[in-house]
Amino acid sequence: MSEGTPDSNDTTQLYVHIAAKIRDAILRGDYTEGDQLPAVRDLVTEYGVSDRVIQRAFKILREQGFITTWPKKRSIVRALPPNPEPDPAATDPTGRTEILATLDHLLRRTSDYDQLVERITTLERDVATLRAELHHHHRSPADDDHSDSTEQ
Repeated sequence: MSEGTPDSNDTTQLYVHIAAKIRDAILRGDYTEGDQLPAVRDLVTEYGVSDRVIQRAFKILREQGFITTWPKKRSIVRALPPNPEPDPAATDPTGRTEILATLDHLLRRTSDYDQLVERITTLERDVATLRAELHHHHRSPADDDHSDSTEQ
């Protein structure tokens, strides 16, 4: 793996780092509009990572408008966006933004979960009330006669 590459156990840093390196190469002019990027398998070998890491790096570059990818074809460099997004590794080398976004997502899911539990509890109470009312309305007349005789 090349110098300056993050810890290989931290896949988030790896794909962000690889995307930044490819983006930098595009911005330097190493790749120009219409050029094909190296094949995923070649980048897997070059960086010593899984194809999933390379695919995630390509996803970042697609989202930022640097490349286009077609199924079963290599990724092609697009015309540079007018105002390329800043390199996330340079602006947030710790990955703090992504961590905060993940935490925010999890907190929203927790809130959804709490609301769901509250709704289920309410529904269970409603079902119990309805069952009691149904039982009360469907008692047989013999039950009423029996209750009258015990009251006398």
